[in-house]
Amino acid sequence: ELDVNRFAPHHRARSFVLQRGGQQYREVYDIIHPRYQISAPRSMRRTPWYEHQKRLGAHFFESNGWERAQWYTRNQDLPLPERGVSRDNWSSIEWSPIAAAEHVATRSRAALFDLGTFMRIEISGPDALDALHRICCSRIDRPEGRVAYALMLNNNGGIESDVTIARLGSDRFMIMTGSASGPRDLAWIRRNTREFRAARITDVSSSWCALAVWGPKAIEILQPIAESPIDALTLPRYSFQEVIVAGIPTLAINMSYVGEPGLELHTSTEYGAALWEAVWASGEKFGLVAAGAAAMDSLRLEVGYRALGSDLRGEYSPSEAGLGFTVDSSRSDYIGASSLAKREVMRRLACMTALDPSVMFLGKEPIFDGETVVGYVSSAGFGYTAGELLCLGYVPPHLAEPGTDLAVEYFGKRYPVRVATEPRVGNLGQP
Repeated sequence: ELDVNRFAPHHRARSFVLQRGGQQYREVYDIIHPRYQISAPRSMRRTPWYEHQKRLGAHFFESNGWERAQWYTRNQDLPLPERGVSRDNWSSIEWSPIAAAEHVATRSRAALFDLGTFMRIEISGPDALDALHRICCSRIDRPEGRVAYALMLNNNGGIESDVTIARLGSDRFMIMTGSASGPRDLAWIRRNTREFRAARITDVSSSWCALAVWGPKAIEILQPIAESPIDALTLPRYSFQEVIVAGIPTLAINMSYVGEPGLELHTSTEYGAALWEAVWASGEKFGLVAAGAAAMDSLRLEVGYRALGSDLRGEYSPSEAGLGFTVDSSRSDYIGASSLAKREVMRRLACMTALDPSVMFLGKEPIFDGETVVGYVSSAGFGYTAGELLCLGYVPPHLAEPGTDLAVEYFGKRYPVRVATEPRVGNLGQP
């Protein structure tokens, strides 16, 4: 949060500095809600389907200048789950039960998600692979057409960032990262690959946009408008291929952040609006809904996926975060390797369920073992499929065992929680 590299180019504008600086001065003594949204400037960056989202009644959050839909009022009549839609006044700020309905619709049918705010960094040239091996602890040298989930570590062996890397060619790779973390990741990559002079690093974010169709009906929705097969045999998980969808060239990636089958469809920005329209029309008879980032967050919690900036931070190692499997044990030529080899596991990220179904944590609440604070909630949300409040937090290893009883303090009151196994909703076809 103190790294100046996190800023996007528009943050340097005098008009932005004046607006934000003045507002922050006025708010200096205010109690700021965790989901507080800036009021100005807004709508600086928009995806190609922004107007489509507005017509669906999108409630937007701001992320590094982007407008990102959290839920859609068009979905207000969708069936609600039995639990988790009643909240106190504080936790209901900038939240809607519509997000719960979108969660349920994704698990039961399919949903269309906006991934257009991704930042994309292309690394190409003879030194591209060596540069990636320097900054990533994960296995990057995969065949063309494969995708890797990778971690970048700092010198202490802590997680600097997590990214997705697609191998587009023998010496051409595309890194996909979040809108908020993207500028910081780009600066980190450039700073730590200067010695690889034959590696070209380019921000290609503006050239691309992406939609995801996830859910049990996703392939049924996409196959009729795709000009080639997109089944599991032709497009295995964590692979991609070029697919024409409704006449639009796309890079289809078999990958999901919500634990359901489906594809990410990446295409050139100018095709974005037409792609949305084609997928939306094909999905109508299957009950396809547009779903926002709020539903995506509760869905990923149920399957145990981590979020950068909350669950993943520079002070935690891959093993502590439950991501030890991402470390390529066959090499030690990456940043942080020597520190990681000597580093002890001092804490582990535990999944906890609240025993009181009426409470809703938001993150950063203290975790107690008896009268001792042993950690803090990193992220929390209601798992509408599992029917329980889920929260993640780092605690000493002996307290991270399933069945351990702890407590989380929320507004001065302690609520019992119990460490649970992950994922909370079964395998759902995940590798």
